[in-house]
Amino acid sequence: MVDPLPQTGVSVRRGVQRTQFVVKVVITITLMGGLLYQVDWWELLYKIQTFSLSTLGLGIGLLGLSQTLTARRWQVVSRPFFPHIKFGRFWQLYMAGLCLGLVLPTAVGGDVGKAYGLGGSPQEKGLAAWTVLVDRYSGLMVQLALAILGWVALATPALRELTGGLVTVLAAGIYGSWAILPLVLHRLEDRWPQIQQLRQYWDPRLISEVGGYALAIHVINCGIHVLIGHSLGITLSPGSYMLIYCLAAIASVLPISLGGLGVREGTYVYLLGKTGIDATTSTTFAGLWFVTLLLVSLSGSLAIWSLWQSKSNHSTPPPAKD
Repeated sequence: MVDPLPQTGVSVRRGVQRTQFVVKVVITITLMGGLLYQVDWWELLYKIQTFSLSTLGLGIGLLGLSQTLTARRWQVVSRPFFPHIKFGRFWQLYMAGLCLGLVLPTAVGGDVGKAYGLGGSPQEKGLAAWTVLVDRYSGLMVQLALAILGWVALATPALRELTGGLVTVLAAGIYGSWAILPLVLHRLEDRWPQIQQLRQYWDPRLISEVGGYALAIHVINCGIHVLIGHSLGITLSPGSYMLIYCLAAIASVLPISLGGLGVREGTYVYLLGKTGIDATTSTTFAGLWFVTLLLVSLSGSLAIWSLWQSKSNHSTPPPAKD
């Protein structure tokens, strides 16, 4: 006789997942609908029509460069555990994850696919998941450092007054958790001895190399924001762009919408609005940044197809000999 309890548990989990997905769809539609409701459609169409295609092309090229550097950063983070895997594999998996992150229910949805594709055995998949987590966390710490720099020295007074408390809370949470993480790992080593391998991430040379890549990545991405804003006639200091970009990127990680859609754009519109930028221009800015992300992620769809083809070729048995 089949035990009905496991089947009931699976059904409950699937029901919860469906409910969560529906809720995120509703939140995404509500947020995007609210943003689009307040825009002047004729002005929006005019801004899109007159936007420089050369600026869009340059932005796509720069974002492609920054994402390639991000894949390289992930390789550096993974080097202690996967030194034999070449950069091309990391680039494939990263671009596939970028594409999945824009279409799955959360912005970090692609991280699961990256970890699953990098690791082979269950133990390797666990280590791969740690590399993905450390890579994202390292980027987040540098991103927050740039946000703090923008807030302290370069942002407009309106943004400084508005975001001071938020930046302080984020800094305390992110840097504080990194400071106590070695103590937490030490307590877990008895149960999971493989955690000892994570001590390598506190090597100063590794930290400086990963931090250098993260700094270059976020500076490039902030530069793309300046390009888009300049084409739309937005005049903000580089520090204001840096602060807005970092906070919007952090907000997009919140698992309340599909791929961060609506949350990311709403953060841009809200923060830009506090600097005196009208809703239509702010929404156009957020939309153009999303389009840039979307177009670059198309190479991720090609990476997914390439990975699928590779898996199919490996799973196809060789022809029988006569």
